[in-house]
Amino acid sequence: MSNKTKVTLTLDTDLVDLAKISYPNFSGRMNELLSIDLHAETEESKLMKEIAKLHDELEIKEDKLCDIRKKRSALEGEASNIKEVLSWARNIYERKGVIGLNMLERECKKQKVSFSKIRDILEQEDVAFVNFA
Repeated sequence: MSNKTKVTLTLDTDLVDLAKISYPNFSGRMNELLSIDLHAETEESKLMKEIAKLHDELEIKEDKLCDIRKKRSALEGEASNIKEVLSWARNIYERKGVIGLNMLERECKKQKVSFSKIRDILEQEDVAFVNFA
């Protein structure tokens, strides 16, 4: 704290008596109350600015989290769709012995999966292709 000075205050006697009972350090309590009264607006303003900044940071982090969840969901959805297309392609291959690339491409577009990825997987399984079926 800064330097201290002695001042004379005019207070109600009842308040002074109650204050001395409630606060062992009456002078210290008066200093606290004056400090709060004089500096509270500045401290409140600082806290409000800090809260606003933290709120902005929270919104940014929530947006990032949402993007991550969307990407994960899309990847999981794509993985599910890849399984469906592969199942479809294997079924066609078992029945006909070949798969038309035009049909495979159409099914990939319908399921929103990568045609080249599906083709690569099927080529590794030695599935025969024709251009049109």
